[in-house]
Order: sequence, then C-alpha cells, then structure tokens
Amino acid sequence: MKTTIIALLLFILSLTTAAQKKAEEEAEQSLKRKDVPKNIITAFDKSYPKAKVQGYSKEKDDGKTVYEIESKEEKTVRDVSYYEDGSVVSVEESMTYEELPEAVRGTITKDYPKHKAVICEKVMKGTTTQF
Repeated sequence: MKTTIIALLLFILSLTTAAQKKAEEEAEQSLKRKDVPKNIITAFDKSYPKAKVQGYSKEKDDGKTVYEIESKEEKTVRDVSYYEDGSVVSVEESMTYEELPEAVRGTITKDYPKHKAVICEKVMKGTTTQF
C-alpha cells in the first residue's frame, strides 16, 4: 500500500514537472534586434516603415517558434507576430472606440449600456479579424 502511494505521488510529481517545463519553454523571451531573423526585420520594415519599434520577443506557439515585434506608429500600438520563415501569424492593433465598426459599437452599447470601452483592439489572424 505504501509503495503504491509513493508511486502515485511520484507519477503526479512527474506530470507537474513536465507541465512546468512545457510552460517555461513556451514562455515569452525578450530579444534584441540582432537576435531576430533578418527576414522578419525586413518584412516588418517593409510593411510598417513609419513604425517605431518598442521591443522584440520570441515564444513557442503549438511547438512553433513565433517572433513578435511591438511597435508604435503615431497613436497606434501594434504587435506583429511572425513565424521563422517571415510569414505573418497575427497583427494586433490598438484603436479608439470611435474607430470600431458601427456594428461592434452597437453591440457593446446594447449588451453593456452602463459600461464604457476603455481599451479597443483589432486582431487580424489569417482571414479573420476580431475586435
């Protein structure tokens, strides 16, 4: 009985350790510009020539390495995520409440009449855009 309990505890501990290791591997790491692949820097600079870069990072997403460039262009804060080959994973852009589509503003007003949207964001991933 004692052996079974110890074996069970060791099994649970190994599962916890494996989950923690996976979380650490997928955690976001801050990078310097020189650590980001050149093709990603080139793709970003070509798409957003007026943006001022605020930072770079790298993380694992479903086992794939994803690089993120955080930037600001005038009042727009933008995070662009790229796969290692330079293809875009997603683009997140800040926006004002007034810039939201009318249908989105209408839904917010209807569903949350006593609340005010303070932070608004547009997320584009593939052919999908979410607000």
